[in-house]
Amino acid sequence: MIGNTSRLSIEIAVDEKGAVTALRRVGTASEKAGVKGKAGFAGMGREVDKLNGKVRAYTLSFKNLAGAGMGFMAVRTVFSKVTDEVKIGLKAVEDYRLSMATMTGFMITNSRKLQQGDLAGAYRDANTYAGKLIPKLEVIAAQTLGTGKDLQAITETMMMHGVVLDINNQKEINGLKNITNVLKMVTAGQNQDIQMRQEINSLMTGQLRMQDRLPTLLHAIDPALKEHLLLWKQQGTTIEHVGALLAGFDPATKLVEQTWTSIGTTMETINTKVLRGGMQPIFADLTDKAREINSLFMDKDGHLTEFSYEIQDNMHDAWDYSKHLGAELESGLRS
Repeated sequence: MIGNTSRLSIEIAVDEKGAVTALRRVGTASEKAGVKGKAGFAGMGREVDKLNGKVRAYTLSFKNLAGAGMGFMAVRTVFSKVTDEVKIGLKAVEDYRLSMATMTGFMITNSRKLQQGDLAGAYRDANTYAGKLIPKLEVIAAQTLGTGKDLQAITETMMMHGVVLDINNQKEINGLKNITNVLKMVTAGQNQDIQMRQEINSLMTGQLRMQDRLPTLLHAIDPALKEHLLLWKQQGTTIEHVGALLAGFDPATKLVEQTWTSIGTTMETINTKVLRGGMQPIFADLTDKAREINSLFMDKDGHLTEFSYEIQDNMHDAWDYSKHLGAELESGLRS
């Protein structure tokens, strides 16, 4: 537009010298303004380009900042996604192994072989029995209101006090059924895993608290319960005798088996057993891979590896660069 203005001033020149001179002066001023304007816009364009470059670099620095930790997060995310897909099966395997370890540990603690100094023998016997006990509890669970996990929780808590179920004693099995059914009823609406364990703890220690319904019920049936529990523990008949005190639930077992709650818990137990069996080899592979991944970031002594420190340094550098560019960006916008 400025160039066109110069040509226009010449094209409409008139004979009157003053008018022409004035017009030529306007054209000259316009040309000078045009040159300065072009230079100004060119300079502004360069500044904008610089600013855009800084903005791009600033944005890129944030990407670098995010990317610095993405290697670590990506590995965890991928593993997490895999775990989510099969989490029920993996949890079934994990719960089984933890229960095996817990039961084995409790039985070793109360083992005569351990007292005689035979730790290897105590472990062998305890681990073998735990391997038989858990499947048996899952079979018993199908005849109660509880799941296999419920019976494991009850049995593990009893083991803490030196009371171990004899899977070859039908009277004890019947007693455990009665105890389980009563516990499921009196703890309904609560966190049953926690409450059932608390109920058994109170029972085994002879406590009588208002919130513990099973010990309260049993004490009402047998006022000398505390003394009897000591005797039954010495005889190894605690589960049998406690179950006998709840004999009213024995003939009701058939009715219990026909309830939807019982059928549902049986289905849950079946599902757990199927998934556990299917996931055993997968679980082993995943745990091996997880250990390999962990070893990239932390050594066996719990110290971060050089790779972890490199990630930290990259994150620090990216953040420092972002702060520097941020200050320049702010200065560019203000000027």
